[in-house]
Amino acid sequence: MLRALAGQLIQARRARAIERRIIRAVSPVPGAFAAPPTADSLAGLAPVALCRDGLAARKAATLVRLCKSIRLEELDRHDGDDVAARLERERGFGPWSVGVVFIEGLGRFDRGMVGDLGLVKLLSAMRGRFVEGWETQELLDPYGEWQGLASRYLLAGWGAGLLPVDTDEFRRLREDEPRLTAA
Repeated sequence: MLRALAGQLIQARRARAIERRIIRAVSPVPGAFAAPPTADSLAGLAPVALCRDGLAARKAATLVRLCKSIRLEELDRHDGDDVAARLERERGFGPWSVGVVFIEGLGRFDRGMVGDLGLVKLLSAMRGRFVEGWETQELLDPYGEWQGLASRYLLAGWGAGLLPVDTDEFRRLREDEPRLTAA
């Protein structure tokens, strides 16, 4: 849950730094190797304490609320559609966040990271036009119950240049992209 909220709309490096600060703040194990946080340990924090560690106020409030209202350690025992629907009812919690919770929190692969910026770039390059985040679901649909795993492998393959996609065409798209300028 922490990774899903910390990683929204920021650089991965910065998100991981926020996670590390929060984990160290609640971990009973001092030093370089901190114990993973529990829902109870995160629920015991005030949102302002999470903000001091770099988490945005709205995300901090959402994290504390979810940790208090949902038995997070038991989510893996419930139907995936029910879990996804419950999480998406939370403000600021969309398909990408649900995918992160499923893949990294629950160890399930039936939800992909829909809307991930890397997948948006990949699909844009494949289609020769810019795509919206929701369109990445179409990229993952053929993988069925393995959408989460496909998300990871597609991102890794795209990052390593292993996918047969015309990157020159993608560069041209970026160059032609209208830019907002200050008047």
